Amino acid sequence: MFFKVISQLILIFVLSLIFSQKIFASRNITITTSKSSLKGFEEMTVNISSMSGFVDNETIYIKGAFYQDGSSNYFGYTKKDNDWVRNSDSTPSQRQVQINNWDKNIIVKSDFADSGYRGEGDYKFRIGFYYITSGGNISPVSWSSNSVDVAINDPDPTSTPIPTPTPTSPPTSTPESAPTTIPTKKPTLSPTYQILGIATSSGVDASEDGLILYNQEATPTGVTKVAGMHTSILPGLFFGLGGVILIGCGILFIYKYRKSDNENEDSN
Repeated sequence: MFFKVISQLILIFVLSLIFSQKIFASRNITITTSKSSLKGFEEMTVNISSMSGFVDNETIYIKGAFYQDGSSNYFGYTKKDNDWVRNSDSTPSQRQVQINNWDKNIIVKSDFADSGYRGEGDYKFRIGFYYITSGGNISPVSWSSNSVDVAINDPDPTSTPIPTPTPTSPPTSTPESAPTTIPTKKPTLSPTYQILGIATSSGVDASEDGLILYNQEATPTGVTKVAGMHTSILPGLFFGLGGVILIGCGILFIYKYRKSDNENEDSN
């Protein structure tokens, strides 16, 4: 009897393990997407077309993952409310959803900084999810039963806008004042008299008194040219001057003679 009870308990325990493992293994997700390529940080909406093995209202963690065929290096961003969560972030940081209480859509995009991204080319995408075990722990990651093909292109290089040069007004040129020209004052021309000589009354038509002839020229003011006296009157001047001297000497002699004579008379 005792062994019969023990046998039944063992059977129940084994069946529970088998049944529990069957429940865990039956959780499954199938996905679809309308996009086959992404350019740069373009977003992609992924739809969960079918789910099986989940309990109503249970909470799971879900994330998107890009990868190259044959590689297990996953990368990508999943939108969580207004934030983006990386594929490599911790499980509690991933997006939480409640079975039968969500729209079965997730939004994802590429993560070009992750080592899983190997440059432009063809990649695969699938969804990973975590559930809470009967012991209250978070299960290891499980993956959707299918994947979709997506071509990823690098983002366009960010161009630095060239600032539009502000047009500058040409410098206002100040007209140079013309150099002040000091006019050269021309000398005022005034009559200049040139003494040509003393002429006699014979053969002279320029002067009525026949003494001096003047030749008037236009020369600068204050300049008088003396041409000299006519050579024909020089002998006359010398004779006249000699006569004056002789007359003077005669008068002086007579004056002294008379004075001496008067002094002799007074002495007698």
